[in-house]
Amino acid sequence: MKKQSSNLKLILSGGFIGLSNLIPGISGRTIAVISGIYDDLISALTSRIFSRDNLIFFIYLAIGALLAILIFSQLIEYMMGEYLIQMQFLFAGLIFGSLPSIYARLEYKEFQFHYLLSVFIAFLMPVTLLNLQSNEIFNDNASPLFNILSLFIAGLISSATMVIPGISGGMILMVMGMYNTIISAVSNFDLIVLLLFGFGVLSGVLLFSHLIKYLITQYTELTYLVIIGLLLGSVVNVWPRWSTGMTFFLDIAIFLVGCFMVIAVNRLVDLK
Repeated sequence: MKKQSSNLKLILSGGFIGLSNLIPGISGRTIAVISGIYDDLISALTSRIFSRDNLIFFIYLAIGALLAILIFSQLIEYMMGEYLIQMQFLFAGLIFGSLPSIYARLEYKEFQFHYLLSVFIAFLMPVTLLNLQSNEIFNDNASPLFNILSLFIAGLISSATMVIPGISGGMILMVMGMYNTIISAVSNFDLIVLLLFGFGVLSGVLLFSHLIKYLITQYTELTYLVIIGLLLGSVVNVWPRWSTGMTFFLDIAIFLVGCFMVIAVNRLVDLK
């Protein structure tokens, strides 16, 4: 009975982690902490991944995550199609609301110029990406090789969000201009896109788990400052045009709701 309960908990935890990776701003790592499986997850990622116990652990998590992603991706795609501006304000709020928890992790005792430079350079990356392309990076006009590499790299980088506190997979996809592509692929069961992206995620888990953990441990301030810069730039990237009339106040309210949602979730982590 205890084993069944544990497996059910893993499936439910995987479901919430999968849902969190559809929503920019709420990280899978945060959900893992709240659900009480984060230590087991990090242990599984940084030990023998293909051991029997670890494989069973990942299978149950994956079942929950896949079910949640399949169920909710169509809803998110519908909302993005019917209420694009409001969803953009919500996503901007979710991303902006994650900044306080990340900033709180900084432990520097005195300000140094290269800190500000790190934030500025990281900020420019998503902003430059916005100016280089008006739509998603993945598109029919690009070469097949470019699209394949884009999907693989997006999955590779997204896998890091299970180790880095406060960063969600959806947020990374928005920074890279790949969010709509992946949501649409899940909603429409585009197996080629999903397999290429999934291969990138798996490769990232196998290759970078130890590296990212090392960077956070040895270069804490620099790592988090770069993350803050990326998030500030992605808010600019996501931010829609202003509405007029009463809609303006609705948009601001949606933005604030997004901010407070993430702050509330992160507060739950602090209480754990």
